[in-house]
Amino acid sequence: IVGITYKEVMKSLPQVVNKWASYFGDLRLYHFPLCVLPPKLWPNTWRTLREEEIMFLLCCNKCPFKKYCLGIHRDYLTLVGNKEFKPPKKIKIEITDFFNKPISNVFK
Repeated sequence: IVGITYKEVMKSLPQVVNKWASYFGDLRLYHFPLCVLPPKLWPNTWRTLREEEIMFLLCCNKCPFKKYCLGIHRDYLTLVGNKEFKPPKKIKIEITDFFNKPISNVFK
């Protein structure tokens, strides 16, 4: 098992995405709950886990984006815990009709 937290990944992920997005027109981020990512990366998120593999915390019920979020992998919560997760502030987003890629754009 590779043990890396979302917080650790976020130290370099935005720079990696900025660098590689120009090479890959469809850069995809799998298995990231929205609240651990900067909103500008939300259009790159994909939901691919089965429903029984994910869960939502009580604080997720306050999140205005819960219906567009992957949720949190059950194993992550068992291995790492839940301290990283807080509902983001409400911002304007553009949604799609595609369940696996629910957000197409984020507006400031």
